[in-house]
Amino acid sequence: MTLKNSPFLNIAESATAGLDCLCSGSGFIINESAMDLRQRFLSVIENGWVQNSHNLENIPCVYAMVGYNLFTKQRDICYIGSTIQLYKRYKSHQIPNKIKEYGLVSILFYLPMEVGFYEYEKKLISKLLPQFNQLLKKPWR
Repeated sequence: MTLKNSPFLNIAESATAGLDCLCSGSGFIINESAMDLRQRFLSVIENGWVQNSHNLENIPCVYAMVGYNLFTKQRDICYIGSTIQLYKRYKSHQIPNKIKEYGLVSILFYLPMEVGFYEYEKKLISKLLPQFNQLLKKPWR
């Protein structure tokens, strides 16, 4: 599957009103259409990606960390990443602790990919603008 033909990236970017940011008052600058896109892409992740069952393997993949508020039932994509060794990366990650600082539960979803996962990560970050991601200017490779 190529990135151009990926069903995960073919989501309309029309905005709907009424969505609140999970991290309101936290100092994040939120792009409203990106926030709406994150909310709609969240259903793609929840229905099409693998949820962490605490049985992670060292596989190449793109992953998303979703913050879930137990009281309001709101959820948002807080971080998008890619790795060639998921188990090692997840164990060393600092993002789940940052998500917990906002009173949210962190849930990991991942999409196994053999090739193209770094480019897919960059494209998702640029479209979804998750709160804990920084836009990369140069590839690390």
